[in-house]
Amino acid sequence: MTLQRLLMAATACTALFVSCSNHAEGKRMTAEAFEVSAIDHLPFQKNQCLSKGGMGIVAKRFFVVLRSDRNELILPDGKSWTGRAASERECVFVLRGKVFPAGQLPKDFRLEKSVVISFEDEKVTFFECNSLSGGFYKR
Repeated sequence: MTLQRLLMAATACTALFVSCSNHAEGKRMTAEAFEVSAIDHLPFQKNQCLSKGGMGIVAKRFFVVLRSDRNELILPDGKSWTGRAASERECVFVLRGKVFPAGQLPKDFRLEKSVVISFEDEKVTFFECNSLSGGFYKR
């Protein structure tokens, strides 16, 4: 499951909740309000984290390298992972200390035990599925 699909599912669930709330209050839900309300309820998208020394903490002993020519992570075991050029968007899943590109997930993949990291133009977004927490760092 890509980050885009994960976000779409979270948006749909949130929008359904908002729609049900509005219906209970007798309000009509427009398509524009549906989309804006759902996105506003994704807390990690507003959780800007502060980096130090060009690195951002994702989890205990797990970092994203922000000042690099490539998309890069430092994993809990101390090993580093390097992806595409920093100018290219890339979404990866980290499971059991290993990095898996979106299209190359293992057969025993469990979303709830993974961390999703999206390398974007001007920011890097992360989401820990286990704790339902996350945020973003500006590059």
